[in-house]
Amino acid sequence: MPNEVDADVINVAGRIALALLAAEHVAPLLAPHPSTRALVEGVLREDWQWMETRAVNLGELYWGYMPRLMEEDSRLGGDALLPVLHCALYAQTYFFWSAEGVTNLESPGTVLGLGNDISDVDESSLTNCLELAVRVSPRPQQTAEWLDRLVARIGREQRKTPDNVTGGRLRRADYDVPALAD
Repeated sequence: MPNEVDADVINVAGRIALALLAAEHVAPLLAPHPSTRALVEGVLREDWQWMETRAVNLGELYWGYMPRLMEEDSRLGGDALLPVLHCALYAQTYFFWSAEGVTNLESPGTVLGLGNDISDVDESSLTNCLELAVRVSPRPQQTAEWLDRLVARIGREQRKTPDNVTGGRLRRADYDVPALAD
C-alpha cells in the first residue's frame, strides 16, 4: 500500500491532486466499458479545470456526473472492474468534499448545492482511493512506488502553512501519470 498522506502536512489542493491522479492512473482499466471510462475521464478533466481556474461550477459538476457515476456503479454490479470505478468514486467524493471546503474559505457564503452524501466524506476517502489504485493495478508494486514518490513530491511542494491550508491552484500538466502495463 502507498505511504499514508498526512493531512497536517499536505495542503488541500495537494491532497485533491493525489486522488485525481490516482484515479486517472487506473481509469484506462475501464476500457472494456467505454462509456464508463469516458464518464470517469470526463469528470477528472472537469475536476482539473476547477483546480486550475475555479471557473467550473461545482454544483453543476456534481449533478452532471455523480448520479451518472452511481448509475454505472449499479450497472457494473459484480463486474471485476467495479473496484476501478470505486477508486474513481472515492476520488470524486473526496474532490467535492475538499472543493466545498476550499470554496467556503476562498468565497465565504457561496452556496454550491452539492448532494447530502458529501457530508459523510472525510480523509478516509483519499486513503481508500489510493489503496484501490494499488489493488486494481496490474502492476501493484510499481503503482505503489509511483504513489509513494508522488506523495513525497506533493508533500514537499504543497505544504500546509498556518496562513494557507488550501494551497494554490494546481495544473494537471505539472504531473506525470504512468501508463499501466497491458
